[in-house]
Amino acid sequence: MAIDGDVAAISAIHETFGGGNESGAVYVFRRSGGVWAQEQKLTGADAGAFAHTSAVSVQGNVIVFGAPGMQAAYVFRWIGSTWTQEQKLTPSDGPRPFASATAIDGDVILIGSDRDDAPFQDSGSAYVFRRIAGTWVQQQKLTPSDPSEFGHFGWSLAIQDTFGAIGALGGNDEAGPGAGAVYVFRQTGAPWTQYARLVANDATQYDNIGRCVALDGCQVVGGAPGDNDACLKDPFGSAGAAYVFDAPFCPQCIPALSSVGLAVFAITLVVAATMILARRRASVANGSAFSFQRSEKNVQNVPPPATISG
Repeated sequence: MAIDGDVAAISAIHETFGGGNESGAVYVFRRSGGVWAQEQKLTGADAGAFAHTSAVSVQGNVIVFGAPGMQAAYVFRWIGSTWTQEQKLTPSDGPRPFASATAIDGDVILIGSDRDDAPFQDSGSAYVFRRIAGTWVQQQKLTPSDPSEFGHFGWSLAIQDTFGAIGALGGNDEAGPGAGAVYVFRQTGAPWTQYARLVANDATQYDNIGRCVALDGCQVVGGAPGDNDACLKDPFGSAGAAYVFDAPFCPQCIPALSSVGLAVFAITLVVAATMILARRRASVANGSAFSFQRSEKNVQNVPPPATISG
């Protein structure tokens, strides 16, 4: 799911529509007069069976979503009174697992390929596309400075201005398999270069930091749903945590609140200015969201009613 202003885009990865079984679709809703109503259903023009349309991002009048089964991403633009497919994006270095994550900011799109074998199995990569003279053109392929087998670099993405944050939930092998890391890239001139590698100061195996990322200004938040420090009843559970990194990117951990057992925290993140929203999944059917307010020195949970359940 992605939202920008009065437009929300929700992916239905297993939707059977047009192209065949589980081709997937994106539903677009618009708010008017305080009411959200479905505006359009989007699918790639050539999306086939098991395209698994997902990984949607929206900004202004542009929506981009991935179709990993097609090894492609699709860009739609609001023209007149309808969303129209503008372009299909594919990697220039040939077919590969592609479009597991997307992010957009202005004329730049990031697309994740976390199962790309570049250079090791599932070490992962991310692709930068820029819109030039009305056409989206691949600008660069990004890989981390320390790629590792099953690192899954590109699992999650965030971009703002000249900074991009890329999650690698299987990275940081020195802290144990699956500890995870977040990489910050910065555009300096034409190329994007790695600016920082962010890891938790208390990282342990299978914390999976980088499962989700959010970026606002010089603040990066990385979700670690496998972190079990806050488990009160099950030492082998996964309460989860979110880590906040400020320039020069020193971590502050936000643990799960009142976690018991397997209530997985920080599987989805949103950050804007001084507010962070982190989602917790208590079960397949139920979950909740917690909001955190930044003070001068740290990040504190905003007491109810800022807790959102559903």
